[in-house]
Amino acid sequence: MQNATALKPLDGEKSELRKQKERIGWAGFAAASMVVCLGLISTYSIVLLFIGLLPGFAAKMVDNDPVQSLSKSVISLNISVLFFYLMNIVGAGINANQIAINKIGDPYTWLVVYSACATGWLLDFYVPRAVVAYQLMKAYLQIRELQAEVTTLEEAWGKDVTKGLNL
Repeated sequence: MQNATALKPLDGEKSELRKQKERIGWAGFAAASMVVCLGLISTYSIVLLFIGLLPGFAAKMVDNDPVQSLSKSVISLNISVLFFYLMNIVGAGINANQIAINKIGDPYTWLVVYSACATGWLLDFYVPRAVVAYQLMKAYLQIRELQAEVTTLEEAWGKDVTKGLNL
């Protein structure tokens, strides 16, 4: 039998349950509450939500970046599009199940939902490259300005001013 003190976490370590609670946090609690409320209104809305968030789950599994920018962009765009459809279902009242079944069977719904997913992937792919290109262009223009300033200084003060510079 193991020692009872060996089962307790050390002072610097956190227990697995506490780590799991921290990972879930408020977002997990809000998501679970939303699913329960949707389930009370229409069980088919949960099916719509689950199938619509599959690309977000895939992005979460694929994303190795510590910032998780891919999964954040894909999931946020998916949720924003699915929210529109879920609000239509919730606002339908007594016909919520029928509206949810119609939305699940409508190809236009899936075109819009998965287009939002594709937009998230494109944003994650192109925005960092565009920012880097902008920063490189800005740095290149600053270098050209500094080189022009150096040439004006050489003309005014002579070649001795730029003797130690690598240009």
